[in-house]
Amino acid sequence: MVAAAIAAGAPGVALDVAPLRGYDDWAAGMLPRCARLSHVVACERVGPGVDGRPRNMRGEDIGGHTAPLDRLFTAGPAFRIGIGDGGNELGMGRLPAELVESVVDRGAEIRCVVGCEALLVGGTSNWAAAALVGALAVLRPEVAALRELLHPEWSRQVLAAIVEEAGAVDGVRRRAEPSVDGLDWPAYAEPLARIAELVAAAA
Repeated sequence: MVAAAIAAGAPGVALDVAPLRGYDDWAAGMLPRCARLSHVVACERVGPGVDGRPRNMRGEDIGGHTAPLDRLFTAGPAFRIGIGDGGNELGMGRLPAELVESVVDRGAEIRCVVGCEALLVGGTSNWAAAALVGALAVLRPEVAALRELLHPEWSRQVLAAIVEEAGAVDGVRRRAEPSVDGLDWPAYAEPLARIAELVAAAA
């Protein structure tokens, strides 16, 4: 993922990649850093359900492919922000179980039980994350990098990099292609462009 971030035009951004093997040792080293954080954001990060297992939207247990980052998300005093779109992501535990169960297929089975202080829900998690970046860009106009992250072209480069270099797969189509949640690029990019326009108009 480091290579993907650099390819997407984010050089110099420090990334820690959670390993599946040796996770406990890696997490132990991260805990002191978590204690110093003021905010933690989890975007589209699957978390444990009522049975303690992380599940995808089909109800499949994906614990063998997913590091248990919920342990770090809940460690320390940081203000936790969860971003999701399907009910199985970290932070969704903030919503009443019956609400998720009523609007999400297999909601009772896949719903993440880990809550947060602030929850953003979007048609896709990435749109909700872009809206958060947009709000920050309006509040902190001196940070030019925030506006740069809103350019659809930046998102297109990130998407291409994670598919081509890291083998990312569209969770709906289950194919390694430049689509998000079953949406081809034009449909996916339209809300991103609108958010960027709103931020520019507020400048």
